[in-house]
Amino acid sequence: MNIVRQKYIQIYAILGILIPLLFIVISCASNFQKRSNAGIIKGVVFDENNRPLSNAQIKLWQGKKDNLFSSVKALSNSSGEFTIKKFPQNGGRITIDASGYCKYIIDIPWDNGLSEIMLVPMIKKDSLWSDLLGLGTIIGKTVDKRSEEAIPGTIVILEGTKMGAAANFDGSFKIPNIPTGVYNISAYTIGFAHIIYQGIVVNADSTTKVDFYMYSIPIVMHSNNWPVIY
Repeated sequence: MNIVRQKYIQIYAILGILIPLLFIVISCASNFQKRSNAGIIKGVVFDENNRPLSNAQIKLWQGKKDNLFSSVKALSNSSGEFTIKKFPQNGGRITIDASGYCKYIIDIPWDNGLSEIMLVPMIKKDSLWSDLLGLGTIIGKTVDKRSEEAIPGTIVILEGTKMGAAANFDGSFKIPNIPTGVYNISAYTIGFAHIIYQGIVVNADSTTKVDFYMYSIPIVMHSNNWPVIY
C-alpha cells in the first residue's frame, strides 16, 4: 500500500509540474499567433483646409490603460498618408501629433485594425484669450466615415467635467456655456471607436467647431486587455 501511495504521490508531483508548463506553452503559442495575425492601419492626416498634413507623428500605444507603452512610431508623408503595421490583436491606442494642432487619439480594440482608411482631420490650436471669466460654445457633428451618414445619439463630453451633449438626429451637437479654458473632448457610441481631441481651446463669446469621423468596430469585451469598448 505504501508503494502504491508513493507512486500516486510521484504522479501528482509530475502533473503539478507538467500542467503549468503546458499553460506556458499554450500562452506563448497564443501570443505568437496574435503577433502573426496583427492587422494594418492606414490613414491620411489633413489640416483645417482639407490639405494633406505632412510630418505628423503617429504612435501606437499598447498595454493596459494605466500602463501604456509606445511600440510603433511613424510620420505622415507629403500626401499626409501613414501606415501602422502589426496592429496588436487585443487592440491599442493611436495618437497623432502635429505642430500647431490639437492631439488626436483613437482607441481601437479590434485585432485586424480598420477595414477602411482613416481620415484624420486635425484641429488648429487656438490661443487662449485673457478673458477667463467668459463662456464659450463647442459645436460639431458626428459622422460614420464609411457611410458618411450622421450618427445620432453619439455622446460627446468634455473630459473632467459634467458638460456634454448627445448628437441629434442629423449628427450635430452643441455644448453651450463652457467656461473659458483648454479641454479634452471625446466622442463615443456603441459599435464605434472612441475618439478624443486634446487641447481644444474655448474662448469667451466664441464658438469652436469639432467634427468627429467615427469608425465602426466589432463590439468586444475583455477582462484583462485594454482598451475595453462596450
